[in-house]
Amino acid sequence: MALRFFLALLILASLGHVGALLPKLLTIAHVVPGQARALVWGLLVTVLTAVGACALALVLVARSWQRQGARSLALFLAFLAAIWGSLLRFLNVEIAENSVTATFLAQGWAG
Repeated sequence: MALRFFLALLILASLGHVGALLPKLLTIAHVVPGQARALVWGLLVTVLTAVGACALALVLVARSWQRQGARSLALFLAFLAAIWGSLLRFLNVEIAENSVTATFLAQGWAG
C-alpha cells in the first residue's frame, strides 16, 4: 500500500511539473509569428501527451495495481512525463522583429 501511495504522489508531482508548462507554451504561441507556430503546436502536443501519460498512470495505479506489468507501466509513464517536463523547462524562446530563436539552456550552457 505504501508503494501504491508513493507512486500516486510521484504521478501527481509529474502531472504538476508538466501541467505548469501549459501557460508558458500558450503565451509563446500567441507571440510567435505564423512560421514558428508549428513548432509551438508540436511542443503543446508533447505536453498534452505527457499529461495523458500521467492520467493513464493514475488509472493504472487505481484499477490495475494487482498486475505487475501495470505497476511497471505506471512508473515508466510517470518518469516519462517528468523527463519531458524537465527538458521543456530549459526551453528559452527569444522573439525579435524578424526572427524566432529557441534554445535549450541549462545554467548558461546551450544544449
